[in-house]
Amino acid sequence: MTHNNQSYMDAALEEFRQKLTSEWKRTNYKDQIFYLPKAIKAWMAAGDRQNAALLLEAVYKDRGFRRDITVAQLFKEQTRCIIVFAILVSLNYGHLISVFHQHNITDYRVDHDIDIQNSNLSRALRNERVDPIKVLTEFEDRKWSFTPVNLTYLMHPSLSGSKWILPFKEFILIGEGGTAKVYQVLVEGCLLPRDFRELVREASNKVADLAGFYEFAIKEYDHNHAEHFKREREAFMAIRGQEGMVQCLGDFEHHQQAAQGPQTTYNILLEFGQFHLGEFFAEPQTYPPVLQQEILLFWKKFFKVADAISSIHELTHTTEGGSTRRYNGWHADIKPENIMRVYGEFKLSDFGFAKFANYSNRPLSYIDGGTATYGAPEMDTERRMRGTKTALTQAIDVWSFACVLSVTATWAILGVQGVLQYEQVRESAIRDLPGDRRPSSSAAFHNGTKVLPEVLEWHQLLRTCRRESDPITDKILDLIDDRMLLADPDERIPIKELCSKRDALVEEAERALKRPEVQVSQPILEKLLQFDREPPTTSSKEDEGSTMYPARNARGKESQGKSRLPKENSVPQAKPGKVVYRAEALSTALEGVKDIQRQTRATDPGTTAETNNEFTSFLTWSPVDVTPSGRGQQATDPMQTKLPGEPHPAEGNPRREPGLTAQEFPNPPTNEARDGRTRVVTASPETFTSPRLSSIVSGSAVGYPDPIAGEISASDSQRVGPYTVQRTLMHLQTGRSLSTAPEVVLSPSPTRAPLVMSSPTSSAPRFNTEGTRPCPLYSPYGHYQTKAESFAMFKERKELEGRVRKSWSFRKQERDKDLKKIIEDRDIVFVVDRSSTMGQCWPWVTFWVETLAMKLARLDDDGLDLVFTGSGNLDHMGCKHAKEFKTRMDKAQRELDPMPTDMAGCLSRIFSTYRQNRKYARRALTLIVVTDGSWSVPANRQRGNKVEDNIVDFVNELQRTSQDVHDKVKYRRWFSIQFVSFATDPVAHANLKHLDSVMWKERGIPDVIDTKPWDHSIVNNLILGSLHEFADDSDEEPSTAVTGSTSAWRHP
Repeated sequence: MTHNNQSYMDAALEEFRQKLTSEWKRTNYKDQIFYLPKAIKAWMAAGDRQNAALLLEAVYKDRGFRRDITVAQLFKEQTRCIIVFAILVSLNYGHLISVFHQHNITDYRVDHDIDIQNSNLSRALRNERVDPIKVLTEFEDRKWSFTPVNLTYLMHPSLSGSKWILPFKEFILIGEGGTAKVYQVLVEGCLLPRDFRELVREASNKVADLAGFYEFAIKEYDHNHAEHFKREREAFMAIRGQEGMVQCLGDFEHHQQAAQGPQTTYNILLEFGQFHLGEFFAEPQTYPPVLQQEILLFWKKFFKVADAISSIHELTHTTEGGSTRRYNGWHADIKPENIMRVYGEFKLSDFGFAKFANYSNRPLSYIDGGTATYGAPEMDTERRMRGTKTALTQAIDVWSFACVLSVTATWAILGVQGVLQYEQVRESAIRDLPGDRRPSSSAAFHNGTKVLPEVLEWHQLLRTCRRESDPITDKILDLIDDRMLLADPDERIPIKELCSKRDALVEEAERALKRPEVQVSQPILEKLLQFDREPPTTSSKEDEGSTMYPARNARGKESQGKSRLPKENSVPQAKPGKVVYRAEALSTALEGVKDIQRQTRATDPGTTAETNNEFTSFLTWSPVDVTPSGRGQQATDPMQTKLPGEPHPAEGNPRREPGLTAQEFPNPPTNEARDGRTRVVTASPETFTSPRLSSIVSGSAVGYPDPIAGEISASDSQRVGPYTVQRTLMHLQTGRSLSTAPEVVLSPSPTRAPLVMSSPTSSAPRFNTEGTRPCPLYSPYGHYQTKAESFAMFKERKELEGRVRKSWSFRKQERDKDLKKIIEDRDIVFVVDRSSTMGQCWPWVTFWVETLAMKLARLDDDGLDLVFTGSGNLDHMGCKHAKEFKTRMDKAQRELDPMPTDMAGCLSRIFSTYRQNRKYARRALTLIVVTDGSWSVPANRQRGNKVEDNIVDFVNELQRTSQDVHDKVKYRRWFSIQFVSFATDPVAHANLKHLDSVMWKERGIPDVIDTKPWDHSIVNNLILGSLHEFADDSDEEPSTAVTGSTSAWRHP
């Protein structure tokens, strides 16, 4: 043996020992030492198993290198001994690995107890001149450090003995009830399988010193409550994958021997909730919503709990074999403590009292347990009638949810002090009842038989106190009083109907968003957003990722349904904090301002960004601001504003609409146009609406349709010419453009050229050209099941979910038979425009991309690719899990790019990757580009030319590279691009259609590009349009919903 070989062996042994004492070493919450088995295996296998080979030689060098085991045997699948070998090396018994291997002590059996009295094993160890009992005892003690409990998705191990090591960094008690304890735990990411990390990526800690750790909750039952554990585990398995519910990630049993006898704990691993609802209300630096959009967003997100309850009441479960079964369910314990705040979403939790039964038209069940405070009167009656049990309907959940809604509305209007006072009001009312009529709970919402009159009176108080900007809470209170808190269970609204009512209320409130109440300038909005994004003086648990703060240990036992809110004198003084959903609401509003500014700069070259930012205001309509339809005064000072109620002089702008207020600000003061004006106004939908249908107006300016309202008088659209500029209607809370229409400006500069919007097409786009249809205001996720006929994509999604097995992965889904005939050996890349101009339609973009990904399941063997415009840091290649697309899209929504889209740069990045990866380049490629067409325009170039150049160069390069590929490009569309247009700007959509219909002819390339609007009536053609001539030629005329009244489709 050479000196070099000896050095390599010694170095390998030293490196192993060093890593074992540092890099691979961990301690858990009990200060138990354990090592990272995955890291050990990776090191052993490195360099084509070279490390393992050197280590094996090193431990045998003092024995003449006589060994009866090879490296291949160490790694053999059935008898793998890598961890066993590591344990023995750590004990300086590495040379005994052959003995352990021969006696079947392998990695798969290492956690089994070794029979120290085994005569054959003992004899073999004595032959190696070691003490068998000493070696085996040390091995038994050390092996637990090398085999911590393996945490996997849906784990279900049974752990026997007290030596098992749970690899939790922290294990802190955060709640204790009558049947179980709840702990918050931290797990290092390297201990979780990759697919598990992907499923729970939101659980990754955001705090710098705990980066790489994941947060979970563990619900622990003792042996006296094993039945509760089994019931809750079964319930979690039944609702697995259902949205709006805290998910079970696995469970384990731990059997130990204690001084007082055997002890067993039953544990469920859960998603971690930063707060339950009561804690969320009491959080001193989280404030109720104030602005309209904040209020609406809060209620929309909170009402997802109703969807979760509805899923329980009518549960559809698909078995592994593909059969579908229907069940009725009861949660039976809905209360604030069982509604968790999980990474910004409200989710239903704690299914310990849940019941499920075979589906019935009138489901009834006997319910054990529940919480008296939020329980229905019939549940309270059952408890007071000892020895008598009555089967209960699902209406008990409706009552309980109504009580939670009542408390939530109180917080939304009066804050945490109102919640405390509301509880005192109910307690006082119940104390005044005769003793034999009092309900079980001192803070119940009923008097034993029906709702407390004081609850209804409290609701009236809330109506009186609600903000003028609140468009929905009073209607929710009406729903609670009229349909939910009813004594007769049969009269209560079914939960499914409640969800439909919710949708109607939300749509009505969204229409109300067109009438903001306050006048707020862009600088104020920006300051509010900046303040909200700054960290609070004392960070809240949610903002800091809910890491292990000492305060979380202070929670006591839950009382019988009473809130764990602090008492009045313990609420701290107000400190800077966060208003719920303010950042999201203000970001949306500000994007609306920026959209207008971009449009203004695009149509008026003389307008600069500096001037547009000088003063931009959202001036809004309110009932108290309505003025008679007189003439408005034309402002000469850009900072002048009219106070509500001031009379308007007769002179001035003769074109002001009734009920409108406006603020003018000038264009740059050039010699050519000192008096040019751009106006930003808002209007009541009752007093200002857009044309039903229009074409390009005569003259030089273009008017845009109002996507929300109905009609405008003819006089408002007929005078258009060189004396005209654009008027853009906006509203404060959404920042959404209501409409633009021509506006006459007095005294224009005679030298200013008319405003002309150009298009690369030979003729200007039609006013309502196909594809300019805006996305509806509501979210598609709440409507596609019940309104499947409204959009082809809704119907497609509903059918897909009916066929798809309940699974996290694409891989178990059936291939689409129609697409399978055409798409073969082809890479599909979704390219999503993440410019801020896409922000308002992002829920629809997400829904669209997710649905198309479901259709393409298993057609791309190496997984679908998702690419975003911009830096590429959000890209995700080889997506194989159904949830990955939506998760990535949601993350991208939080990181929308304020700069115009560099589509040319994005395509260059994709083409470069295709060229560099030869294996990738041998496959056909289709890009599905989802965009609104609002791309950056290079200096002195027409919009889109750089994109055209990149596409043409790439196709020509493919043609030059191989004649075979050239034929494929020409006849089989080896490479193709499908543009899916979310453009509401007719010019942007015309540019996309130009790429489809004109560019390829002008530039002499095959027809490999297609453009279709997002609401195209044939969903498959949104995939095949660039691949198949029939699908390419199937472009349809606008539907009647588009060419007719816009209200026909906006609120189906």
